[in-house]
Amino acid sequence: MKKKFYLLILSFVIIVVPRFVYSDSKNKPSNQWYEKWCTETFKYGKYVYRAYKDVTFNIRYIPEDPKVDSWQTPKDTKALGGGDCEDGAFLFLSHLPPELEEVEIVWGWVINKESGIAKAHVWCKLVDKEDKEYVLECFTKGWNGIIPVDVVEKTEVRKSILTISNLELNCLYKIESGFESLEAFKESAGLHCVELQENDNKYVGATYSHINLAHRLKSINNEFIAMEPTFKLRHSSNTVQFTVIVEKEIHKLFRKLHGLLGRIKREGRIEIGL
Repeated sequence: MKKKFYLLILSFVIIVVPRFVYSDSKNKPSNQWYEKWCTETFKYGKYVYRAYKDVTFNIRYIPEDPKVDSWQTPKDTKALGGGDCEDGAFLFLSHLPPELEEVEIVWGWVINKESGIAKAHVWCKLVDKEDKEYVLECFTKGWNGIIPVDVVEKTEVRKSILTISNLELNCLYKIESGFESLEAFKESAGLHCVELQENDNKYVGATYSHINLAHRLKSINNEFIAMEPTFKLRHSSNTVQFTVIVEKEIHKLFRKLHGLLGRIKREGRIEIGL
């Protein structure tokens, strides 16, 4: 009798528990509370939840030699099952509707307040329905990767070099002429943006309009310069003191972005689905 009881318990653990924990597949744990929180907190929160779940539990962090710094397409990252910080961020954004602008990808530096150690990093920033800001980290392997900015700032200083919203990124993707050359891409990014057309609240197409790519950059003689040409990373312990040339970094980022979006166009995008 006791043996049958233990066998019954073992069968429950093997059969029932995995079905409760894993809803879509063995690689995608579900969290109904977190899904409810995302849906109530963010516009298009159901997409934010699914995107976060896919990236944080299915994609492993693979460090890369800083001298290489190659950017993978979302399809490459999915196929490999891994990537570094910008690969995870681009994969996260690929799950979102193109018209969603409350999520941004940020290139910058993170300084640990205690140690003074600074590192280059790419992350996502989210704004909720109440205009509260959150930092999203893709490789926590848990349900703790969407963090209020005021919590992050207790231990870190984050200095952004360039921020592009999900909407702006999709605007750049839609500009066909911008992929003829890097200069055409930078000119298109500075002078044109895609204005979304909606029909019954559904994304159906796009038209061009003259909108500067966010107010973060200026275009002078078709050359990008930053609002702040340089900034210094410093810490009270003097363990961090060096200057980042923002203009140079932005040129480098747009060169890589031009190549990435071109590859995405050739191979096709990941279909958004729930």
